[in-house]
Amino acid sequence: MSRYRILIVDDEPDLLAALVRSVKAAGFDVSTARDGESAIVEVAKRAPDLILSDVIMPGVNGFQATRRLKENEASAGIPVMLMSGKVGPADRFWAEEVGAIALLKKPLDTRDLVQRIEDVLKSRARLEARTPPREGETP
Repeated sequence: MSRYRILIVDDEPDLLAALVRSVKAAGFDVSTARDGESAIVEVAKRAPDLILSDVIMPGVNGFQATRRLKENEASAGIPVMLMSGKVGPADRFWAEEVGAIALLKKPLDTRDLVQRIEDVLKSRARLEARTPPREGETP
C-alpha cells in the first residue's frame, strides 16, 4: 500500500511543527503551507490525499481556501479537515458550507487526529474501490 500524503496548513510555527511530527510518526508523508494561498499553490503542484487546515490565518483563511479548492475540479475530491480554537454553530455551518468534512477544535488530541485521518482515508479507499471506471477508463 502506498503512503498517503497529508497537507497541513497553519500559520503558527510551533503548532505546525507538532502536527507534522505526529502525522509523520503515524507513517504519512507530509507537506506544509503557512496560509490558504500557499496551500492552494501546493495542491496545484502536487495534490495531497487529505488537507488539514487551520481556519484563522492571514490572507486567505481556511474557509476561503477550502471553498476555492472545492470549486476546482482537479482538487474538489480532496477531503479537507478544518481546525480552529473557535468552534461554534456559525463556524460549523461555514465549514459544511465550503465543503469541509470536519471542523476540529484546537488544541487537538494528536492520537484522535491521526485516527480520524486514517478513518477518512480508509473510507475513501473503500469507496474508490467500489466505484466503476468512468467511460473511456480501463478497469
